Amino acid sequence: MLKSYLSITKPGIIFGNLISVAAGFFLAAKSEPASLMLFLTTLAGVGLVIASGCVVNNIFDRDIDQKMARTQNRETVKGNINIDVAFVYALAMLLLGTALLFQLVNPLSAVVVLLGYVYYVFFYTMWYKRNSVYGTLVGSISGAVPPLVGYLAVTNFISLEAILLFT
Repeated sequence: MLKSYLSITKPGIIFGNLISVAAGFFLAAKSEPASLMLFLTTLAGVGLVIASGCVVNNIFDRDIDQKMARTQNRETVKGNINIDVAFVYALAMLLLGTALLFQLVNPLSAVVVLLGYVYYVFFYTMWYKRNSVYGTLVGSISGAVPPLVGYLAVTNFISLEAILLFT
């Protein structure tokens, strides 16, 4: 059962995104002081929010996932996970990750990661992925958020460098 709940968080996607969080963090840490605890807290907070987004994506995509060979064995498609429980799981990770960022990193990082989450869940997952040939392009915008949040965790300021990192 635990393996099923871990799988719907898409650990590979989380790991890939955390690499980009680290890149943004260390880029900013070249000119600003940053601690190991700040780094680890940033990774934990962002990782939890990304995991939540992946769970929501699994929930909403189960109808189309059952049609593709690559995704038809996902736990949500096979019915191995109760969808209501999965929503609570996603909500708990979202709230915990956001609270970690807000309280222990900085409010700006929490707000930006939430904007990325909303964009990913509502614009990408629920709309563009299903209704437009531009789904990947739209999804890439939320994919640019993790390095930005890593950078903002250190600087707590949206600078020209931060904007360039996002773009």
